[in-house]
Amino acid sequence: MNRPLIKEADFQRFCGKNAKVQTRLPIEGQKHFKGKIVGVTEGRLELEVAPGRQIEIALMDIEKANLMADLSMRPQGS
Repeated sequence: MNRPLIKEADFQRFCGKNAKVQTRLPIEGQKHFKGKIVGVTEGRLELEVAPGRQIEIALMDIEKANLMADLSMRPQGS
């Protein structure tokens, strides 16, 4: 599942889920991030990129964002 996240409501609905985010300009020297969506308020996404490390990204600075598949929910017998 690589569901695109576009609107603020998309990020709010999938709060607590993992996402891949690509920014238009580098933040802290990088443009590609993977992490858990902590929340979104006033047009700013809060993403936990490592345990205890969160970054904020303005939604208008996001080039592309997708929900990542949760592989822990595989069907039984796989």
